[in-house]
Amino acid sequence: MHKVIIFIQKKLSILITIGLVLAAILSITRIIHATNYGPWVFSDATTYIWTAINLADGKGLVIQNPSGSYDVLTWHPPLFSLLLSIPIAVGANALQSVRWINAFSFGITIFLGGFGTWRYTRSFLATLSVTALTVFAIDLIYVFSGAMSEAIFFVLGFGALILLVEAIQFNVKASLMIMAGILAGLSYLARYTGLAFVSVVVLLPMLFLSGSFRQRLRTMLLTGIPAVIIPAAWSVFVYLNNGTIGGRSMLAGENIRLNLTDYIQNFWDVMTGWIPFILRGNHILPAEWKFGLGVLIVMVVLVIGWQSYRKKSSHSAQRVHIIWLSTIGLFLAAYLGFHILSYIFSSAAPEVDRRLLSPLLLSVIILLGAIFSLPRQISIKGFRPFEWLFLIYAIISILYFHGSLRLFLYDQHYYGMGYTSKRWEDSELVRKAIQLDTSTLMASNNEEILFFHSGRFPYALDLPQAARGEMTLPADEAYLVLFRQDVVYFYGEDGKDYLQSVRQYCDVFFEDNEGYICYWER
Repeated sequence: MHKVIIFIQKKLSILITIGLVLAAILSITRIIHATNYGPWVFSDATTYIWTAINLADGKGLVIQNPSGSYDVLTWHPPLFSLLLSIPIAVGANALQSVRWINAFSFGITIFLGGFGTWRYTRSFLATLSVTALTVFAIDLIYVFSGAMSEAIFFVLGFGALILLVEAIQFNVKASLMIMAGILAGLSYLARYTGLAFVSVVVLLPMLFLSGSFRQRLRTMLLTGIPAVIIPAAWSVFVYLNNGTIGGRSMLAGENIRLNLTDYIQNFWDVMTGWIPFILRGNHILPAEWKFGLGVLIVMVVLVIGWQSYRKKSSHSAQRVHIIWLSTIGLFLAAYLGFHILSYIFSSAAPEVDRRLLSPLLLSVIILLGAIFSLPRQISIKGFRPFEWLFLIYAIISILYFHGSLRLFLYDQHYYGMGYTSKRWEDSELVRKAIQLDTSTLMASNNEEILFFHSGRFPYALDLPQAARGEMTLPADEAYLVLFRQDVVYFYGEDGKDYLQSVRQYCDVFFEDNEGYICYWER
């Protein structure tokens, strides 16, 4: 037994690496299982996919507009569509390409989170806890199950952070700093929120490198120049194309959204979905008090860990731990700050939902691993109570959300979600709409789903106006494709009346339970 323990201690790094690879493989199979009907797709994902198809077909980085012409992609950054166009160009199916790209990205993300935790904290329990929490995180599985660019955003961004910590932990490694800057810059081309990664790789060397300010600045440029040039080049291209920043304009004056009530409520709703039992037993202790107590515990552990930290030398293992903790903490603050500022000042406020807040979820999990493994000096015969406390929390969290995760995976596997779900796969209404004559204009109250299935972008139909016979369409004739579910969702019972009224202005030639198609002439 003693020999076994000695063997494990000697080979612990190798065994942990093997464990992380197995966890990554498990994560990949999770995404493949969840995307049986294909990755979920809504309007933004449709844009990514059809831009990639157009690029593979030689049309360029463009997306079709309702008039039938093409616009350069500026609303979304280009990297995901560029990457996706490669397998499509050699004959691969677009959805299957997305499926496998995102599945492997999830596996890499799981590996990176565990690898960074182990390498920079040297805590087996923290590594186990972080890896387990990320593998079983419903919101992360949800994000990587969709045809969106978050998958490569996670890989590029967190890969950049690990390379940067590796580059500055002891002696500066110029090649790693350059690579970190390139990955951070590319993360901006995956999602505009990559500015958070860019800001971290620029700021971190200034905080932790030794030497004078000028020396630190000179060294920082190794990572800062590529990290800034890549986003700047794309931003200049977009601005010259349409005079905007990422397709968006900045609000000013009374248009600025200073009322953050909805933001805070939506943020709270998402965040409470990450914490076990926080919404249970509120008659005993309100959820806000539970959250405050949890934050207090984390802060106490952080203070204790900081007190136990002593900067013995520039090669101190604890110093590397502090750099890693600070890196993740800086990213969390930068991403949250960017999201809030975008909500206040951007003409198109970002959604406050589980998808756009998912980078915060991953960074919080990694940050907690770094915090609870920091108090190294508090140990009772090798027993580190704070690391065990975090492991217990991880086990409770996994067990608490296990039922929800199983239900989510079941629904995803057998029914799917969005435009790729089983429901739309069997839709005769969609099938008939795809077969309509392309020389005649098409309009719909759900133009995104028709665009996804056909690549043809219909005009958006204002249903209340159409019900009054006011068809604001740039043609004298058109096919109208009307979906019942959307009408009921947006207009309630009035929606049924709108659908009935539109019929008197056009000739219906197909109808089923999901809606109808009619021919309209001015």
